[in-house]
Formats: sequence, structure tokens, C-alpha cells
Amino acid sequence: MSFKYCYVPDLLKIGTLIPIFKNKGNIKDAINYRGITVTPTLSKIIEKILKLRENIKIIETQNPLQSGFTEDTTPLMCELITEEFERENKDLKRPTYIAMLDGKSAFDVVVHANLIRRLFQIGISDQSLLMIQNLYQMLLHVLNGMVTFRNLS
Repeated sequence: MSFKYCYVPDLLKIGTLIPIFKNKGNIKDAINYRGITVTPTLSKIIEKILKLRENIKIIETQNPLQSGFTEDTTPLMCELITEEFERENKDLKRPTYIAMLDGKSAFDVVVHANLIRRLFQIGISDQSLLMIQNLYQMLLHVLNGMVTFRNLS
């Protein structure tokens, strides 16, 4: 592994896929399971180093309403803002439309190329950007000895 060359060996890209029951539906039906991939500890250390290097830029450009996974914040703050918005519009007799997203499903599919592009736009260092891109390219998921590939998409 080398931060200098922005390279992560394939061995650190192998994760063990663990099926977790969603607590709804038939326990024998595979569709009622969510796959959680446990990655090597060294990969997590690389992610932590990159986060420590670049998190300030991310926080500075983050929309204040998008704080669900931000340190020292809580989803209740977002709920409070939504409730106040709804009440104010009701008082002013303005029509209000609020769409809710199932947060559990929001991260089922992530287009990594879009995330990489956004990191580039906010000014993440070239070295960190290349490391992040390399870390998530050609991931291997192993379940019961079967290997599946997942390329950065």
C-alpha cells in the first residue's frame, strides 16, 4: 500500500458479505435481507486517515440540512426544521408539499463516480481523491466462498 503512489492492493479490497435479515417478511426469502460487507481493518485505517485529512473541506461545503451522519448532530434537528417550515406555511396559508425518503433504502445503491466527482468539485486533494477512487475500484465481496466483483460505478 502506498499513499505516495495512491495505490491500494487488491487484498485490502476483499470484504466478507454478511446477509442481515431486515426484520420484515419471510425469513426464507433472500429479498428480505440486506448485505453488509465487513472490510479489512487496514482498509478502515486508510479511510480514517483520508477522513482526518479531508473532512474539514467536506463539512465546510456540506448543506446544513444534510447532517444525518455528521458529528455532534442528530436527525431530530432536521425534523425540527421540517416541522417549523410546515407550521409557518400553514400559518401563512401557503400550500406545502413534503416528500419523505426511506433513509434505510437511501444507501442501498451508491453511484461512487458521482461521489468522486463531488469530492473533486469541493477541492479534495488529488492524492486523497486518487486514494479514495483506488480504494473503491474493483471491490470483491465474498459470501460462502463465492466471489462477486463490484466496480466503481
